Amino acid sequence: MFNVKEYSKINKKKIQKYHKKYYHIHKQELKERRKKYNQNPIVKNKRRKRRREYYKKNKIKFAKKSLDYYYRIREKNIMSRKERKMEVINGYDGKCVCCGEANWEFLTVDHIKNDGAEERKKMTGNQFYEYIIKNNFPKKYRLLCSNCNWSRGTYGYCPHEKEAK
Repeated sequence: MFNVKEYSKINKKKIQKYHKKYYHIHKQELKERRKKYNQNPIVKNKRRKRRREYYKKNKIKFAKKSLDYYYRIREKNIMSRKERKMEVINGYDGKCVCCGEANWEFLTVDHIKNDGAEERKKMTGNQFYEYIIKNNFPKKYRLLCSNCNWSRGTYGYCPHEKEAK
């Protein structure tokens, strides 16, 4: 009598080779069949139910995993954001053009033509720093401290300019 388990053990490599060859020949057909199967409402509902049950049983595990992920990614993003900002600051001489403030925490990028609102619609802070770096620190921007930048945006001038005159 033929024993399938025994045959499978003995000819494992041969069977794997056959399955690999079969998959490559019928790849598209298998994908379509799998897609059709996965779209079946009965299958979808079974899968949803299984996932919900698993989640209910392992809620603490999921919560811990997502918190770990959140803090790991947050820390990484903060570091990369800071690194980009530092690169931009160094590219624009590292100090406020108006008052000479050099603490990186206070420095911001100013749009000389006051067209910042238009650019903020197109990109986020990180994308903005990447854009500046990629375009080799364009002259349409300058480095100002938060106070000088806010004053120019609100009043149209900086108090340091009045003091100089």
